Amino acid sequence: TEMTVPMSYVSILKEKFAEHKNVRYLLVKANYFHNAAASVEQELANALSIASAYITFFERPKDIVSRIDFLFSIGSFYFVEIAKLRVFSLLWSKLIDSYGSDFGAFEQIRISAITSEWNKTIFD
Repeated sequence: TEMTVPMSYVSILKEKFAEHKNVRYLLVKANYFHNAAASVEQELANALSIASAYITFFERPKDIVSRIDFLFSIGSFYFVEIAKLRVFSLLWSKLIDSYGSDFGAFEQIRISAITSEWNKTIFD
């Protein structure tokens, strides 16, 4: 019998991206880091690291940049959380610039936010 080699995750994504041009497939769930008690810096660094890995897997970064969404958790320190999202937007543009391509409108970022799963300690 002939054995078939399973397609890798990246090749499956590439195939799906070719079929569906306007669908956003990749969601970077930074809320997991927030809910696991990561600091703001760790949450931002991990989100950028995951997005960078996604971009690196594809030969044409423009194909993937426009399809990445980000999901962050928002805690009870609202001004810090607003600053976090603004800083992430700045860091995202720096990351995109580091790839050296002219992304134009693809540099725009889609950020969603949900309420943190926890915002109090046992002492509050």
